[in-house]
Amino acid sequence: MKRPSLTRLTALMIFGASAAEAHGTLPGGGGFYSGALHPLVALEHFLVLLAAGLSVGRDGHRLPLAALAVGLGAGLWLGLAVAGLSVFLLTLTLALGAVLALQWRLPEWVHAVALLAIGLAVGLDTDVPQTAALMAALGVAVTVFLITLNAFALGQALAGSRAALVLRVAGAWMLAASLMVLALSLRGLA
Repeated sequence: MKRPSLTRLTALMIFGASAAEAHGTLPGGGGFYSGALHPLVALEHFLVLLAAGLSVGRDGHRLPLAALAVGLGAGLWLGLAVAGLSVFLLTLTLALGAVLALQWRLPEWVHAVALLAIGLAVGLDTDVPQTAALMAALGVAVTVFLITLNAFALGQALAGSRAALVLRVAGAWMLAASLMVLALSLRGLA
């Protein structure tokens, strides 16, 4: 059985959502579906999770995945509205994109701290409907780990092979995309 192309799936997730849907909910979709779609349609969430998964997977670190779970759980549980998290997430994407593009290796503890911060920021930046907060939080968690673990597996598969150039190119694209969105958001256009 042929599996769908990761490139096609990624392109569909990135280009399938309009800017107006960035932090919206799915009308009539219920809490779980609204939560599950959020990391896919919020570009800053998707990019940082993709960059984190590729970087951690390339280096073969597993502890940062547990740190991501702790941070995400804490962020979703606190449910505070914190301003500026999109800029923070885009800055982390920019840094992780540079790490991939320049083939830098990070110590496991640095990855763990970064993924803890990413999890916390994604959890705090997620608008979950209060009527179905538990189901929406579960949906967010499922999608966050689907994105991150798939990117982790891809990063592991490409590390050390001749195809490692793909990781450098992906890092450069994430760096460029986050820099553009960051510049637009700081100018108040995004």
